[in-house]
Amino acid sequence: ERSVLTHELAGGRGCVAMLDHDPVRRVMLLERLGPDLGALGRTVPEILEAVSATLLEFWRPVPADAALPDGVYATQWLAAFITTTWEQLGQPCDRLVIDRAVAYCDERAAAYDPATAVLVHGDAHGWNTLTVPSCAGRYKFVDPEGLRSERARDLGIPMREYNGELIRGDTARLTRQRAEWLGARCDVDPEAVWQWGFIERVSTGLANLRDFDTDDGPTFLEVARRCC
Repeated sequence: ERSVLTHELAGGRGCVAMLDHDPVRRVMLLERLGPDLGALGRTVPEILEAVSATLLEFWRPVPADAALPDGVYATQWLAAFITTTWEQLGQPCDRLVIDRAVAYCDERAAAYDPATAVLVHGDAHGWNTLTVPSCAGRYKFVDPEGLRSERARDLGIPMREYNGELIRGDTARLTRQRAEWLGARCDVDPEAVWQWGFIERVSTGLANLRDFDTDDGPTFLEVARRCC
């Protein structure tokens, strides 16, 4: 199972440790962790720092025979999801936003290099980043999706979240600054971080519109529109 494999590959480094698992019952016994960053009331800069530091611990090369989806598969899936969901929802945002997201998917697929790909979490935001009770200031991720992709793929998640400060200010400038900061902190191309953040923001906004009756979906898409 993909979740078990991901936990095995992570080995408790930057990710909750798997103590045991039962493949028949499809259950895992995981180590006990503390509250997540959201529950702790951390500021956005503090969350970005904690997530970045934990990603640097989590990322590692993936064995060639590991049965994980790769970066090309992920971008193709996202491009299809974005276009299909946009149509199903009655085209809830400008076509320009969708075209930009799909173009970025194509760019990230073309840039995928198996030689530099690593194990990525796939959903590395503050609510999936929990404290380690035995070590103050250290965190571990939970709920890894498990992919073989470029590091920027993971940085697209903190890029897409925490839109309040972005929507209230000069959205494009503040969003670009976040991409630059995350790229510098993790030694990753900031343009790749920007592109993944845009892709994630659009796909998540559409998913929220489809599944929830909140303001989150429109906010995700409005930030994306301002970044076009």
